[in-house]
Amino acid sequence: DEQIHLADRGFAALEEEHAHAEGGKGAGREDRRGEHPDGSPEPMRRQRAGVQLRGERPQSAHDVRAAQVGPDVVDTADAAAQTPRAQAAARKLNAHFNQPETPPRPALPHALSNIFPITTRNLRVAAATDAAPIAISDVNIARGDVLELIGPSGSGKTTFAETLMRLQPLIAGELSYAGQAAADVSTPSVLAHVAISPQFPGFIPGNLRRQFQLARPSATDAEIFEALRTACIDAVVDNRPNGLDALIERDGSSFSGGELRRIGLARALVASPQLLILDEPFAGLDGDVSTRLADNLCTWVSEGDRAIVLLTHAQSPVDWRSPSRHQMKLLRATDEPLAPA
Repeated sequence: DEQIHLADRGFAALEEEHAHAEGGKGAGREDRRGEHPDGSPEPMRRQRAGVQLRGERPQSAHDVRAAQVGPDVVDTADAAAQTPRAQAAARKLNAHFNQPETPPRPALPHALSNIFPITTRNLRVAAATDAAPIAISDVNIARGDVLELIGPSGSGKTTFAETLMRLQPLIAGELSYAGQAAADVSTPSVLAHVAISPQFPGFIPGNLRRQFQLARPSATDAEIFEALRTACIDAVVDNRPNGLDALIERDGSSFSGGELRRIGLARALVASPQLLILDEPFAGLDGDVSTRLADNLCTWVSEGDRAIVLLTHAQSPVDWRSPSRHQMKLLRATDEPLAPA
């Protein structure tokens, strides 16, 4: 009824304007045109608004629009629809709605809840697209393993480690985690289970506590000191007047190179990884500290679902207590597979 009322008001306004133009004759025509044979104007007004009455002939869309806005406007709109621009728009719409069914999206990468075993087969890695590929012998890293990669600079130790972390693409071969192919595994879920302690770790300006909170924001002071103890650097920190509030200067001068390396190792431990990658962890350490560090790391491995990969130029100067210790010697870049030592 509201729509009919609005339509009636519109028609009344048009006819009143026309009546003024005709010198007052339009009002009479309105009465005559608005009357029904029985004298009631209501049915005719409803037809003007485009409403079909029971028993009446159905109206086409063209008739309804003509009744509402006038035949001249409708004819003009229909003609505009035949312009080249309108036809082009219609073709685009038809092409859009008549497209073949979209193929199903590929499955999302698998999120790992456990990383072991990590296996490789016929693996080839490279640090850059123009670098010679490095062939790696097949490996199987399981819980409790200590894998020692021995080789000179340029032999591919770091590249292999970064490939395990999914930070380098596979040139050839296979890599899998817990039975899942690397291509089907999300990189963040791999990184959530892996931590690396580089030979030259980087730090941000700030105190020691802040460095560890980068690895795990929820780490408590007790957890940080336990990691420092495992890395054989707890006494150095404990002897500082400010302890964990001791600052690391921008140039690193507040600690020696060997101390910073072990602080970086402790930070990696705070992240609670399953796979811990250590780059030259014994460099610059005397025999006693090296032995204690190796013993602590063996204990760390045995206490959880964990494994260690060592990157070193030469065989470790310590006797590891791990029964699952393996060595693999890497030569310089080559196309020939390298066998474990």
